[in-house]
Amino acid sequence: MYRVDAYFVMRNVAETPIFIFIPVFYGLIIYYLIGLNPPFDACLYLIVVGIAISLVGVSYGYFISAVCNNTDLALAVGPPIFIPLQLLGGYYLNNK
Repeated sequence: MYRVDAYFVMRNVAETPIFIFIPVFYGLIIYYLIGLNPPFDACLYLIVVGIAISLVGVSYGYFISAVCNNTDLALAVGPPIFIPLQLLGGYYLNNK
């Protein structure tokens, strides 16, 4: 049908507006309801980080679905790729 790279890129392009709108909507509502730092540039930083996280998460799912032929293979391949990325991504880094 389609090549894997064409499917991967066009699927991301087609759904990018949705995955940008949701973090913007969420960020604008939640930021001021929680009472975080009032300047708008701090809120904008939260929204930009939310958009980046959303797009990376969706792209990972599309990547796994493009590489694997069926659901069983995707469920077997996804976690072994994701766990090292999560562990080495800097989240568990000690700040001291």
